[in-house]
Amino acid sequence: MAKLISYKSWLNKQLEGPEFAKEYKMALVEVRFAVSLAMLREKRGLTQAQLAELVGAKQPMIARYEKGQIPSVTMIKKLTHALGGIFTIRADGSVIMEAAESERLAA
Repeated sequence: MAKLISYKSWLNKQLEGPEFAKEYKMALVEVRFAVSLAMLREKRGLTQAQLAELVGAKQPMIARYEKGQIPSVTMIKKLTHALGGIFTIRADGSVIMEAAESERLAA
């Protein structure tokens, strides 16, 4: 019978491989942006189509961003402005969108 291991143990073992570690890191960057964009859009009560109209794009493009495709810096600025938020580019390359500082402090 095969020995069962936890997901965390399995993941740590996989991360020892440089190729897996690189791909995993990139996936995290994409997911962080996608989740932060979708959460801020939903917080603003906008549909993907409404946000697309505000930034001069089509709804399928917003859907791709929310699935992990990272847009250009120009588009990130447009999205941030339309959502009334801020964006942060971290040292690991991840991009996070969130509510403006004053809004976060009031919450």
